[in-house]
Amino acid sequence: MINQFDEITDVLVHIDPEDDQETTPCCHLPLRDEVIKNLKKHWAHIETARLIEDITLHYLDGRIYVQVQLPLDRLESIQQGQELREQFTRIAKQEKAIASITVQFS
Repeated sequence: MINQFDEITDVLVHIDPEDDQETTPCCHLPLRDEVIKNLKKHWAHIETARLIEDITLHYLDGRIYVQVQLPLDRLESIQQGQELREQFTRIAKQEKAIASITVQFS
């Protein structure tokens, strides 16, 4: 496409892992803004949560999978990173629609 059209400078390919042509297993789930708002409310007591760089939501098989990106340079130890992962995982259990929370450090 880039070679054929001068106006196109960038192409993004998205591969959808779920075939939602026949059914929509995620149609009952809350919208992204609502999910993020609720998560931030749950995370309010976690001081490190204010450092979140990115939150990515994946809607798959009728559940929401959350990825949280935190800065690695703000961790004091590996143990602190593990404790943060545990805190975020406990919070996932409070929201029925969330299947899991993955915490990544960069």
